[in-house]
Amino acid sequence: MKFAVNYSHAAADLLEAGQIDFDLFKFPDWPDFVPQNGLIRKPYVHYTLAAGNGSQAAVDWQMIAGLRVRTASPLVNTHLMAPAGLEPDDPAQVEAAIQGMVADLQDLVARFGAENVVVENMPFYVQNRHMRVAIEPATIQRVVGESGCKFLLDTAHARITSAALGIDVYDYINALPVNRLGELHVTGVGWHDGERIDHLELLVEDWEVFDWVMAHIAAGRWTQPKVVSFEYGGAGEVFRWRTEVRVLAEQTPRLFATVQAARRN
Repeated sequence: MKFAVNYSHAAADLLEAGQIDFDLFKFPDWPDFVPQNGLIRKPYVHYTLAAGNGSQAAVDWQMIAGLRVRTASPLVNTHLMAPAGLEPDDPAQVEAAIQGMVADLQDLVARFGAENVVVENMPFYVQNRHMRVAIEPATIQRVVGESGCKFLLDTAHARITSAALGIDVYDYINALPVNRLGELHVTGVGWHDGERIDHLELLVEDWEVFDWVMAHIAAGRWTQPKVVSFEYGGAGEVFRWRTEVRVLAEQTPRLFATVQAARRN
Protein backbone atom coordinates (compact mmCIF):
# COMPACT_ATOMS: atom_id res chain seq x y z
CA MET A 1 0.00 0.00 0.00
CA LYS A 2 1.68 3.17 -1.27
CA PHE A 3 0.92 6.76 -0.32
CA ALA A 4 0.63 9.32 -3.14
CA VAL A 5 0.33 13.10 -3.11
CA ASN A 6 -0.94 15.30 -5.94
CA TYR A 7 1.97 16.87 -7.76
CA SER A 8 2.41 20.59 -7.19
CA HIS A 9 5.43 22.86 -6.98
CA ALA A 10 4.59 23.41 -3.31
CA ALA A 11 4.63 19.66 -2.57
CA ALA A 12 7.85 19.19 -4.55
CA ASP A 13 9.58 21.99 -2.63
CA LEU A 14 8.46 20.58 0.73
CA LEU A 15 9.62 17.09 -0.24
CA GLU A 16 13.02 18.33 -1.38
CA ALA A 17 13.41 20.30 1.85
CA GLY A 18 12.68 17.17 3.87
CA GLN A 19 9.54 18.64 5.45
CA ILE A 20 7.18 15.98 4.09
CA ASP A 21 7.56 12.46 2.75
CA PHE A 22 5.47 10.05 0.67
CA ASP A 23 5.88 7.22 -1.84
CA LEU A 24 4.47 8.52 -5.14
CA PHE A 25 3.76 11.78 -6.96
CA LYS A 26 0.26 11.69 -8.47
CA PHE A 27 -0.07 13.32 -11.91
CA PRO A 28 -3.01 14.00 -14.21
CA ASP A 29 -2.97 12.17 -17.56
CA TRP A 30 -1.30 14.99 -19.46
CA PRO A 31 1.50 13.34 -21.48
CA ASP A 32 3.54 16.53 -21.79
CA PHE A 33 3.23 17.28 -18.08
CA VAL A 34 4.39 13.95 -16.66
CA PRO A 35 8.21 14.16 -16.55
CA GLN A 36 10.43 11.48 -18.01
CA ASN A 37 12.95 11.81 -15.19
CA GLY A 38 14.24 14.19 -12.54
CA LEU A 39 11.63 13.46 -9.87
CA ILE A 40 12.71 12.28 -6.44
CA ARG A 41 9.53 10.20 -6.16
CA LYS A 42 8.01 7.92 -8.78
CA PRO A 43 5.13 9.38 -10.78
CA TYR A 44 1.67 7.85 -10.58
CA VAL A 45 -1.00 8.72 -13.17
CA HIS A 46 -4.69 9.40 -12.56
CA TYR A 47 -6.75 9.18 -15.74
CA THR A 48 -9.81 11.17 -16.80
CA LEU A 49 -11.61 8.08 -18.10
CA ALA A 50 -15.35 7.70 -17.53
CA ALA A 51 -17.43 4.52 -17.64
CA GLY A 52 -21.08 4.65 -18.65
CA ASN A 53 -21.53 8.01 -20.35
CA GLY A 54 -20.46 7.05 -23.87
CA SER A 55 -17.08 8.79 -23.80
CA GLN A 56 -14.94 5.66 -23.75
CA ALA A 57 -15.27 5.17 -27.52
CA ALA A 58 -13.08 8.24 -28.06
CA VAL A 59 -10.27 7.28 -25.66
CA ASP A 60 -6.67 7.50 -26.88
CA TRP A 61 -5.53 4.04 -25.81
CA GLN A 62 -2.01 4.58 -27.13
CA MET A 63 -1.61 7.58 -24.84
CA ILE A 64 -2.67 5.52 -21.83
CA ALA A 65 -0.38 2.65 -22.81
CA GLY A 66 2.51 5.09 -23.18
CA LEU A 67 1.93 6.66 -19.77
CA ARG A 68 1.70 3.25 -18.13
CA VAL A 69 5.06 2.27 -19.60
CA ARG A 70 6.74 5.60 -18.77
CA THR A 71 5.54 5.71 -15.18
CA ALA A 72 5.16 2.01 -14.35
CA SER A 73 1.70 2.87 -12.99
CA PRO A 74 -0.20 -0.43 -13.02
CA LEU A 75 -3.65 0.87 -12.07
CA VAL A 76 -6.01 2.35 -14.65
CA ASN A 77 -8.81 4.29 -12.99
CA THR A 78 -12.15 5.33 -14.37
CA HIS A 79 -15.08 7.35 -13.03
CA LEU A 80 -18.57 5.84 -12.82
CA MET A 81 -20.94 8.07 -14.79
CA ALA A 82 -24.46 7.97 -16.21
CA PRO A 83 -25.56 9.12 -19.67
CA ALA A 84 -26.68 12.73 -19.86
CA GLY A 85 -30.46 12.96 -20.03
CA LEU A 86 -31.06 9.67 -18.25
CA GLU A 87 -34.44 9.57 -16.54
CA PRO A 88 -33.69 7.98 -13.13
CA ASP A 89 -37.33 6.99 -12.57
CA ASP A 90 -37.48 4.93 -15.77
CA PRO A 91 -36.43 1.32 -14.94
CA ALA A 92 -35.66 0.48 -18.58
CA GLN A 93 -33.35 3.49 -18.95
CA VAL A 94 -31.67 2.72 -15.64
CA GLU A 95 -31.04 -0.90 -16.60
CA ALA A 96 -29.63 0.12 -19.99
CA ALA A 97 -27.35 2.64 -18.27
CA ILE A 98 -26.03 0.04 -15.83
CA GLN A 99 -25.38 -2.39 -18.65
CA GLY A 100 -23.42 0.36 -20.41
CA MET A 101 -21.31 0.90 -17.30
CA VAL A 102 -20.58 -2.80 -17.05
CA ALA A 103 -19.67 -3.00 -20.75
CA ASP A 104 -17.20 -0.11 -20.42
CA LEU A 105 -15.60 -1.69 -17.37
CA GLN A 106 -15.39 -5.07 -19.05
CA ASP A 107 -13.61 -3.40 -21.96
CA LEU A 108 -11.06 -1.90 -19.56
CA VAL A 109 -10.62 -5.24 -17.80
CA ALA A 110 -9.99 -6.94 -21.16
CA ARG A 111 -7.34 -4.34 -21.99
CA PHE A 112 -5.53 -4.02 -18.65
CA GLY A 113 -6.58 -6.92 -16.41
CA ALA A 114 -9.16 -7.04 -13.62
CA GLU A 115 -6.62 -6.39 -10.85
CA ASN A 116 -5.44 -3.20 -12.57
CA VAL A 117 -8.80 -1.48 -13.21
CA VAL A 118 -10.41 0.62 -10.48
CA VAL A 119 -13.74 2.44 -10.73
CA GLU A 120 -14.34 5.53 -8.60
CA ASN A 121 -17.51 6.61 -6.80
CA MET A 122 -18.53 10.10 -7.89
CA PRO A 123 -20.07 12.98 -5.93
CA PHE A 124 -23.80 13.49 -6.31
CA TYR A 125 -25.58 16.84 -6.59
CA VAL A 126 -29.37 16.91 -6.61
CA GLN A 127 -29.48 19.07 -9.73
CA ASN A 128 -27.76 16.25 -11.66
CA ARG A 129 -30.67 13.80 -11.47
CA HIS A 130 -29.28 11.57 -14.20
CA MET A 131 -26.32 10.69 -11.95
CA ARG A 132 -28.47 9.14 -9.24
CA VAL A 133 -28.08 5.61 -10.61
CA ALA A 134 -24.28 5.93 -10.77
CA ILE A 135 -23.90 6.72 -7.07
CA GLU A 136 -26.27 4.08 -5.72
CA PRO A 137 -24.35 1.44 -3.71
CA ALA A 138 -26.35 -1.34 -5.39
CA THR A 139 -25.21 -0.08 -8.81
CA ILE A 140 -21.57 0.19 -7.76
CA GLN A 141 -21.68 -3.27 -6.18
CA ARG A 142 -23.19 -4.69 -9.36
CA VAL A 143 -20.80 -3.14 -11.86
CA VAL A 144 -17.76 -4.12 -9.79
CA GLY A 145 -19.07 -7.66 -9.37
CA GLU A 146 -20.08 -8.20 -13.00
CA SER A 147 -16.93 -6.68 -14.49
CA GLY A 148 -14.49 -8.14 -11.97
CA CYS A 149 -12.68 -4.84 -11.52
CA LYS A 150 -11.57 -3.18 -8.28
CA PHE A 151 -13.18 -0.27 -6.43
CA LEU A 152 -11.71 3.20 -5.88
CA LEU A 153 -13.22 4.74 -2.76
CA ASP A 154 -13.16 8.53 -2.67
CA THR A 155 -14.09 9.56 0.87
CA ALA A 156 -14.80 13.19 -0.07
CA HIS A 157 -17.14 12.09 -2.85
CA ALA A 158 -18.89 9.80 -0.37
CA ARG A 159 -19.33 12.70 2.05
CA ILE A 160 -20.79 14.96 -0.65
CA THR A 161 -23.12 12.21 -1.89
CA SER A 162 -24.36 11.17 1.54
CA ALA A 163 -25.06 14.81 2.44
CA ALA A 164 -27.05 15.28 -0.78
CA LEU A 165 -29.05 12.12 -0.08
CA GLY A 166 -29.54 12.95 3.59
CA ILE A 167 -28.02 9.70 4.83
CA ASP A 168 -25.17 8.77 7.17
CA VAL A 169 -21.79 8.76 5.43
CA TYR A 170 -20.64 5.67 7.33
CA ASP A 171 -23.73 3.72 6.28
CA TYR A 172 -23.17 4.85 2.69
CA ILE A 173 -19.52 3.76 2.60
CA ASN A 174 -20.29 0.45 4.30
CA ALA A 175 -22.75 -0.34 1.50
CA LEU A 176 -20.06 0.12 -1.18
CA PRO A 177 -17.79 -2.74 -2.40
CA VAL A 178 -15.09 -2.09 0.19
CA ASN A 179 -14.10 -5.76 0.00
CA ARG A 180 -12.79 -4.95 -3.50
CA LEU A 181 -10.75 -1.84 -2.67
CA GLY A 182 -7.97 -1.11 -5.14
CA GLU A 183 -7.35 2.56 -4.39
CA LEU A 184 -8.39 5.18 -1.83
CA HIS A 185 -8.68 8.95 -2.31
CA VAL A 186 -8.79 11.34 0.62
CA THR A 187 -9.25 15.09 0.77
CA GLY A 188 -11.34 17.64 2.60
CA VAL A 189 -14.86 18.84 1.85
CA GLY A 190 -16.13 22.39 2.22
CA TRP A 191 -18.38 25.07 0.76
CA HIS A 192 -17.37 27.20 -2.24
CA ASP A 193 -19.73 29.48 -4.17
CA GLY A 194 -22.72 27.89 -2.46
CA GLU A 195 -21.79 24.29 -3.28
CA ARG A 196 -20.03 21.48 -1.46
CA ILE A 197 -16.69 20.73 -3.13
CA ASP A 198 -13.67 18.56 -2.44
CA HIS A 199 -9.90 18.93 -2.85
CA LEU A 200 -9.75 21.10 0.27
CA GLU A 201 -7.82 20.68 3.51
CA LEU A 202 -9.13 18.02 5.85
CA LEU A 203 -11.20 19.26 8.77
CA VAL A 204 -12.54 17.34 11.77
CA GLU A 205 -15.22 15.28 9.99
CA ASP A 206 -12.87 14.51 7.08
CA TRP A 207 -10.25 13.18 9.51
CA GLU A 208 -12.87 11.12 11.33
CA VAL A 209 -13.97 9.42 8.11
CA PHE A 210 -10.39 8.84 6.98
CA ASP A 211 -9.33 7.36 10.33
CA TRP A 212 -12.41 5.12 10.35
CA VAL A 213 -11.67 3.84 6.84
CA MET A 214 -8.01 3.20 7.65
CA ALA A 215 -8.96 1.37 10.85
CA HIS A 216 -11.06 -1.06 8.81
CA ILE A 217 -8.17 -1.55 6.37
CA ALA A 218 -5.60 -2.02 9.14
CA ALA A 219 -7.79 -4.60 10.87
CA GLY A 220 -8.19 -6.57 7.65
CA ARG A 221 -11.95 -6.08 7.53
CA TRP A 222 -11.62 -4.34 4.16
CA THR A 223 -9.23 -5.02 1.28
CA GLN A 224 -5.93 -3.18 1.49
CA PRO A 225 -5.73 -0.81 -1.51
CA LYS A 226 -2.61 -0.56 -3.63
CA VAL A 227 -2.53 3.23 -3.34
CA VAL A 228 -3.88 5.85 -0.92
CA SER A 229 -3.88 9.30 -2.58
CA PHE A 230 -3.99 12.69 -0.86
CA GLU A 231 -5.80 14.77 -3.47
CA TYR A 232 -5.04 18.21 -2.06
CA GLY A 233 -3.23 20.70 -4.26
CA GLY A 234 -2.14 20.10 -7.80
CA ALA A 235 -1.51 21.60 -11.21
CA GLY A 236 -3.63 23.90 -13.33
CA GLU A 237 -6.02 26.75 -12.63
CA VAL A 238 -8.52 24.58 -10.74
CA PHE A 239 -5.97 24.01 -7.97
CA ARG A 240 -4.30 27.42 -7.95
CA TRP A 241 -6.27 28.72 -4.95
CA ARG A 242 -6.20 25.45 -3.01
CA THR A 243 -2.53 24.50 -2.90
CA GLU A 244 -1.36 25.95 0.39
CA VAL A 245 2.07 25.09 1.72
CA ARG A 246 0.71 25.12 5.28
CA VAL A 247 -1.90 22.46 4.52
CA LEU A 248 0.57 20.17 2.76
CA ALA A 249 3.16 20.57 5.52
CA GLU A 250 0.66 19.89 8.31
CA GLN A 251 -1.52 17.16 6.83
CA THR A 252 0.79 15.05 4.65
CA PRO A 253 2.85 13.67 7.60
CA ARG A 254 -0.24 12.63 9.55
CA LEU A 255 -1.77 10.93 6.51
CA PHE A 256 1.47 9.13 5.62
CA ALA A 257 1.96 7.92 9.19
CA THR A 258 -1.55 6.48 9.24
CA VAL A 259 -0.98 4.67 5.93
CA GLN A 260 2.36 3.29 7.12
CA ALA A 261 0.79 2.02 10.35
CA ALA A 262 -1.97 0.25 8.41
CA ARG A 263 0.32 -1.54 5.93
CA ARG A 264 0.06 -5.30 6.14
CA ASN A 265 2.78 -6.07 3.58
